[in-house]
Amino acid sequence: MIPGVERAAAHAANRRLRSRIAHLRIQTISHYARRGGGESNQQWSIIDEQLVDLRARPALYQRAFYKLIVQLDAAMFGEKLYADMDVEKIKTPTEEEVLAQMDLMAQERLNATEANNESGEE
Repeated sequence: MIPGVERAAAHAANRRLRSRIAHLRIQTISHYARRGGGESNQQWSIIDEQLVDLRARPALYQRAFYKLIVQLDAAMFGEKLYADMDVEKIKTPTEEEVLAQMDLMAQERLNATEANNESGEE
């Protein structure tokens, strides 16, 4: 494989892995903070169901979902302890949030395309 391509592929794989780990962390804490009696083992079923749903969605939806996950992960975790977190804010993105992020990403792509076209005309 070409070295630059190999680095790009490794970087993309690393980003995907980090976003998936962030998703698991958010789902785990969300479940832990909100679980009822007898629900201790349902966490993995919930995660599996969401992963099946995500796989059936278009690529843009998946990218928007994971972008929101990574943003939440960066905002909530890092130097904070669990006791210092507002666990009500730790939840997976809603359908509306993902759709809004998709619109934003599509607009950003359109703006970038227009900017590239304008710079090529000069």
